[in-house]
Amino acid sequence: MILESRRVRFEPLQTVHFPELLKVKHDIVLEQDEAMDFDQEIAFIELTDLLMGRRRGSGYPFAIIDKFTGDVIGTTAINNVPGCALQLELGKMIMSPGCSEGLSLGCRFLMLVYCFETLGVTKVEFQVFSNDNQERFIVQQLGARLEGYSKVAQLQQSATTIYLLKYSIVESEWERVRDSINRQLQFNKGNARGESFRVVNLFSRN
Repeated sequence: MILESRRVRFEPLQTVHFPELLKVKHDIVLEQDEAMDFDQEIAFIELTDLLMGRRRGSGYPFAIIDKFTGDVIGTTAINNVPGCALQLELGKMIMSPGCSEGLSLGCRFLMLVYCFETLGVTKVEFQVFSNDNQERFIVQQLGARLEGYSKVAQLQQSATTIYLLKYSIVESEWERVRDSINRQLQFNKGNARGESFRVVNLFSRN
């Protein structure tokens, strides 16, 4: 299965994508903290586990290709929700630090259009850790609503509690959400990187 817009192509994740994705992950760590060590072995295990999701039937992972440059700029997955045939979860999107806000938003919009308008799902979910402020902002920017949360960890040193937050967009909200994202993408279209997501030309190939 391949998803495409004028700017990006989502193609099935393969091991051939790993070298470029390991560099993306390295650059993300470097941007967060130059003093932080990058654990390539852990990053490789994370990518392998993402790939195994397709073999287990729990999800469909993608590599994200910039059609302007041909570079692999990120990865994500569409995951099944156990026991809910018409519901899907969009996994966390990992993208190169060099990607603009408009490009990141457009990639997520591409997946939402596919889920609601091609697959005909009734609900799309997102799971975000409470300490991941960037991902929380992006999910809220999409127009997803907070449904609930569960405690997952207590950090003793900082006395911080980490929660797993569950957001969702349901079918009845999709038209409003789509219009809102389109307005945001139109606003971002004129930025220096020339993103072109205001009108998404979407199709999938099996």
